[in-house]
Amino acid sequence: MIKEELLYELISFGDRISTGTFKLHSRFTRNINFVNEEKLICLTNKEDNVSPINIVIKALNYRDINSIKIDNNSITIRNSCIKLNKNKIYNSLIELNSLNEDVFETNLKIFQKCLLRYSPCKSLTFLLDKERENNFHQGFEKELLKKMKLGVRYILENNLLEGVKKIKGAGSGLTPSGDDFIAGLLFGLYILEKIYSLNLKEIREEIYNISKSNNIISNTFLYLAKEGSFFKKLKELVLSLFYSGEKEVFMNTKKIMNMGATSGSDLATGLLITLRELKKISYEFQREVEINLKVISK
Repeated sequence: MIKEELLYELISFGDRISTGTFKLHSRFTRNINFVNEEKLICLTNKEDNVSPINIVIKALNYRDINSIKIDNNSITIRNSCIKLNKNKIYNSLIELNSLNEDVFETNLKIFQKCLLRYSPCKSLTFLLDKERENNFHQGFEKELLKKMKLGVRYILENNLLEGVKKIKGAGSGLTPSGDDFIAGLLFGLYILEKIYSLNLKEIREEIYNISKSNNIISNTFLYLAKEGSFFKKLKELVLSLFYSGEKEVFMNTKKIMNMGATSGSDLATGLLITLRELKKISYEFQREVEINLKVISK
């Protein structure tokens, strides 16, 4: 075998990638997705696209790659082998060691300001600014508006699972807007659980189970969100909300905006609403979660 590391440089290898042979799922300009049963991984040459399921290889030309094999020590592409350097494995977990409420509150406001300034006009940021509803004109757009407003109202009234059911799959695109919002919700619940010592694991699991569909890309990101497995850009944003200032929050929010047409903005909207609104009811919210779960088990 040709030593692929002589031709390409491995930048990052996601910590949620399992071993096995993965077949082509979908090909884009600089990303290519592979699947093995219900598991998805992405091969990319975008050096800033670091995530739990991404393999980032510098300058890789992958136009004719239709499968990829992963084992414990290497990545096989075409008939070439790239040695897996353990130092290149991306750690998707997040450490939140302390909480300064004043810093957090201030940075949430900066987060919203940046989100409204840089997000696409037809993203879910109408949930943060009612005037943006005027950007939605067509019947399909109006239906998305209606579904999202109703679902989020349920969520904020502590009818969490019913709200998730209303918005799952809402919208179009590679990952529907409703699913992106739910991913932001799940990431937010994971963060709230860590910083306020709540027990939200079961409700995160239930939200994930309710939200799953036939869309393996959406399912994968929902799973990562449920597990608290952060892609790098989101991890940097969250850490800046707790430990940095305005410049860092603005910079990291703008990076999230680059995800898809509206996916980054939609996920960020779900995250912001969760951190800003659901944190206000912390332990009361946990009790409502427990009631939700009791209803499910009957």
